[in-house]
This record gives sequence, C-alpha cells and structure tokens, in this order.
Amino acid sequence: MIIGRDEADRLIAMLADRFPGVFVADIRSPHHRPLAHGIAWELVERGVLSVDEASAVYRHYIKGRFWYAKSLVAGRPRINLNVQPDGFVTAADEAAVRPLIKAIELRAAKRAEQARAASKPTASRAAYRASGSIWAQGSRNEAAGYI
Repeated sequence: MIIGRDEADRLIAMLADRFPGVFVADIRSPHHRPLAHGIAWELVERGVLSVDEASAVYRHYIKGRFWYAKSLVAGRPRINLNVQPDGFVTAADEAAVRPLIKAIELRAAKRAEQARAASKPTASRAAYRASGSIWAQGSRNEAAGYI
C-alpha cells in the first residue's frame, strides 16, 4: 500500500504528539534533530506504525525535509525514541545529504524567481497603460481627485 504525503504528514504529527522530543510536526521548523539509525523499525516493533507507514514516514520525514537534512552535521548526536543519544552523525551522513540540501535550495530559488517574474508588469501591460486608453488611465473622477 502506498501512503501519500497527506497521510504521512498526519502520521508525523501523531509521532510528534507521542514523541515530542524526537519528531517535529512543522516542516518549516528548524528544530529537527538527527534520529538514531533504525528508528523507523523500532516504531514498527513497538506497534506504533505498520511497515508501510514506517516507510512513508521515513521517506517524507528523513528524505524530504530541508531542516532535517540541515540537522545532519558530522559529530552531532543522534537521538532515539527515549530522547537519549544513540550514535553520532558521520561525515558520510553529512556528505550524503548535501545534494538533497542543494536541490531543495535550488528549487526554492527557482520558485522565488518565478514569483518575482510573475509580479513584474509584462510588456503588454506596460504597452496597454501607455496606449492612452481611458480604461488604462482610470476614471475621470479618480484623475480629478474625487476618489
């Protein structure tokens, strides 16, 4: 069974309620902490998630969150479900997420550029305003200062 983003987000919110020091529900929160290796399977063993749910949470939380990826700094402790240190982030872990971070940053920059381009007046709008049309100039009342 394939679990979509909305269901994965619901599961992550449930995990954040149940394990508040471990999981963060808000995708934009910079307070993510590196999770211990095998934490998804520990959730399955405890009966908290099914295998499909654990896979979806892993995919959306660990592989798809910018702030989680940014939290993977070499030497930083990983935490288990009891909010206790359980290993450390290695240099290889940090190197593995660099392409993901770069891709997310490039995607965000592209979206920002598209938003800026959409907000700029196009040549056709500028030409229409310069055409002298009464609709482009506004109403006479507006021009006279009555509005």
